[in-house]
Parts: sequence; structure tokens; C-alpha cells
Amino acid sequence: MVDPLAPFNALAVLVNQTQDLASKDDKLPPGRSEQLVALAHRIGKIRDLENGSAKKRVGVFGAPNRGKSTLLNTLLGGDVLPMAQVPLSTTTIEIEQDSSVEQWRLVINHASGRIESRDCESTQEVAELLERFGSRRGGAEPAERLRLKGAFPNCRILGMGGVLMDTPGAEVAFGSDERLEAEARRAVEALGNTHVVLFCIRADQIGSRSDNDLYEKHIRILSPVHVVTMKDKWPDDPGYLVDEVFKQYGLTQANPILFSAVEARSSETRATSGIDELEGMIERELEKLSSEAGLIPCLRDYELAIEDYPRLRPHRIHFLNLYHAVENQPDGSGDLVLARMNAAPEFWKT
Repeated sequence: MVDPLAPFNALAVLVNQTQDLASKDDKLPPGRSEQLVALAHRIGKIRDLENGSAKKRVGVFGAPNRGKSTLLNTLLGGDVLPMAQVPLSTTTIEIEQDSSVEQWRLVINHASGRIESRDCESTQEVAELLERFGSRRGGAEPAERLRLKGAFPNCRILGMGGVLMDTPGAEVAFGSDERLEAEARRAVEALGNTHVVLFCIRADQIGSRSDNDLYEKHIRILSPVHVVTMKDKWPDDPGYLVDEVFKQYGLTQANPILFSAVEARSSETRATSGIDELEGMIERELEKLSSEAGLIPCLRDYELAIEDYPRLRPHRIHFLNLYHAVENQPDGSGDLVLARMNAAPEFWKT
């Protein structure tokens, strides 16, 4: 039986060999090593998903009070997650579709290690429990993890088999507040289990120290989708917002999504709210994590990372192993990849 992951396993060896060569090259710009780290991370995510050891997780990350829960409520099609003008979330909340659940079911992983399950009959009951165990004003000891299951018929992402994750505001820039540190720790830990990262930036706070420190320390290498929330707070010049994201965070994989939950709630302004663009972007990112669609984007990114640095190309045997792994894929599924490699024989050493 042919292993659909064989090309990714062979490409992972190539990337690892190149990373080893890059680590010994003091003339290499830091950005090139960063590209290789991001590529290795993406290949690892594809292998995890193909092996069935993980579900497709879409996580929303950012500093406190960046509109993360409001954004997720818009994707879910209803106000399920607690929202307020002050930072609330203290716990990672995972949301997934489960047609076997009559209404909603909340699974609570308590800090003590105890796990309990509670069935809810209304979104108000769900929101009250989430606020109680997953927010600063809840009164109870914050849970380590919350999992919400339900039908969610209006959520495109959950309908694709994805899992949406709300995370605490990650404040890594300031002080040594124990509560803030615990919340930031939970958010950073969740990054390790996330396949598509949505990095939320408020339109009126682009480039803040909180955003920049989190981005540089934890987010950049994960090739996030940049989402500028609350764009209605800057209605005059949306082009300025796009320019500011590029200025503050460098080149991104695509233009940032400008999003307004206020506009998304109205049928008259939904088309300009950014929600459709965001859902489409998430769907494309999830598709790129499949073994069928993910290989060519990975090859392209590998080419871009080292095309100017022939000294970073490993021995020919590693390229040949990749070529043969693709060649052995059934039903011509590797033909487009082989065509790409054969079109650049000097690079791919075919």
C-alpha cells in the first residue's frame, strides 16, 4: 500500500538537512531560517492530520481585548462566547460540531484534574457556564480547558470538521502578574495544537507593544492569518489599515482580513464586514493542510527559501528520495508535482 505521506516525509528530511546547513551559515539573513522553521512546522501539521492524530484546529489569538470572542461568535452564527468591553477569557475554549448532542454540551477540565460534562438547553445557559469557568468575572476557579459541542448548523468551519478555539488574551509584554502569566501560558500552549492561527489586531491599536511582543515571540513563525478586528473604528481609509499591518509585521502570506462584527450582524452591511473573506481564507488554509493539496505549496515555499542559496541544498540523494516518493503515488496524483520538479532539474537535482 502506497503511503500518501511518503512525499512529506521525504520533504521533511530535505528541510531538516537545509536547516542544519543554515544553522552553520552566519551570512544567512535571519528571515530565511524563519521561513524554514515555518515550513517544517506546516509539514508536521499535515503529517499529524493525515495520521489521524489531530483534528483541524482553527485558533484565535491576540493580546487582551482584541475582539477574539466576538469574532468567533460571528463565525459560529450566534452569541455563545461571553463578551465585554474588558478582557474576559481566561481559559482555552474548544468548539466542535457533534450531531449526537441534542442542544449543547460543555465538558469542563477543572484545574484539580476532575472532568465533568454539563448539557445545556440554551445559548444563554452555555454563555453563563463559559463565563463562570472561563472568565475573570465568573467567580469559580478558572478551568484548565473547556470543550463545547453541538450541532452549529450555521458554521461553515465546523461543518468542514474543524475545531474553533477561543484563547485567553496573551499578555507577554509587561510585568509579572501571576494571573496574566497563567492566561498567557494557556494561550501559548494552545498554539502548539493549532493548525490555522488567526492573529487578531484591533484597527485602532495596530503595532501596540502587546501585539508586537506576542507576534515576534510566538506567532510569526506559524504563518498566521492576520485579522484586523473592529475595522468600523477606522472607517475612512481601509487601505491605511492594510499598509500598517505590512509595515508592522512584514510580509504576510496574504493581505490581512479587515473585519467588523458590527457590520456582520446586519444584512445590509454583512457583505462589507469581511466575514465572507475570512471564512474563505480559513477554508483555503485548511485545504492546504491536506496531503492532496498541500504538497505543491510546501514545494513552492521550499524553493523560495533557498533558491538564492545553493549552499543550503542537501545531497542529491535526498532530492531523489522525494522525487521517487512522489513518483510512486497512485493514479497520477503526483503528476503536477513531478512536472514542477522536472521544470527545474537544476534546483531539484532530478
